[in-house]
Amino acid sequence: MISNGFNISVFHIIVPLGYFLLFSLKHSLIITMIHQSVVLGIYTYGYHHYPDNTLLHDKAILAAIIMASLIVILFGVVYHLAVENSYRQLTDSNRQKELLLKEIHHRVKNNLNIISSLLGLQQLDEKNPETKRLIIANRLRIDTIAIVHEILYKHNDFEKIDFYDYMDKLSSTIFEMYDSDARITIQSDHIVLPFEQMLKFGIITNELIINSIKYALTNTDNEIKITFTQTDTAYLYHYEDSSTEKVNPKNLEQEQSLGTDLINMMVEQMDGIITLSTDNGLVYKIEVPR
Repeated sequence: MISNGFNISVFHIIVPLGYFLLFSLKHSLIITMIHQSVVLGIYTYGYHHYPDNTLLHDKAILAAIIMASLIVILFGVVYHLAVENSYRQLTDSNRQKELLLKEIHHRVKNNLNIISSLLGLQQLDEKNPETKRLIIANRLRIDTIAIVHEILYKHNDFEKIDFYDYMDKLSSTIFEMYDSDARITIQSDHIVLPFEQMLKFGIITNELIINSIKYALTNTDNEIKITFTQTDTAYLYHYEDSSTEKVNPKNLEQEQSLGTDLINMMVEQMDGIITLSTDNGLVYKIEVPR
């Protein structure tokens, strides 16, 4: 302003709008007061040192500048309060939706647990070993879904599930139900997956562990290894057990047809590729595009 000979400019009038966009209301008002004090000081300096400047000595122009500055500040305050109110309403709405989603996952989990418990009661009364085996398998399939909802209920992120946490809880449930002393090693590099994709990998893992417990883990040093890694384009799922016996794929498909169908169905739905090796126990390699 001084270097331009105090030619009146609207720049210093509209600058406070930026304060109300960038800072909190309290800080915006403080900075605006400092800004206006500096501008007033500059105008006072110009009024005394530039007596020939008609603009600085025109009361109508000075009054217009003051009114314009007050209007801009008032507009900034109103705009800031409006944005703050909208943000508050949006935050409250999101919080309500999160609570609602948590409640939905909680109720779904409870309903699935009730169904699983009913099957458990039927399992206790069942004398036929084959029927009891089918009941246990179906209970685990229900628990596989229930665990996903339980994890979502306990976490704030409803879109992503940690692979390791889910597989650790799922495998513990399976071993407990089958009363198995097998060990499991899970490596996943803290990879998280969306709900639908995680559920499909859960169903696959459930069927594979059941297969291993029933057909492969026959020695005292039972161990299952699950490795889950990712590249720029794909997820790589690797499953193997410690069996030293060669598994016949045809017998596996005949005796566990539903489980095999479920595995193939889940891989197909994810547009993945599955590779099965049975030369030394069960080894599944699944590649799924990201």
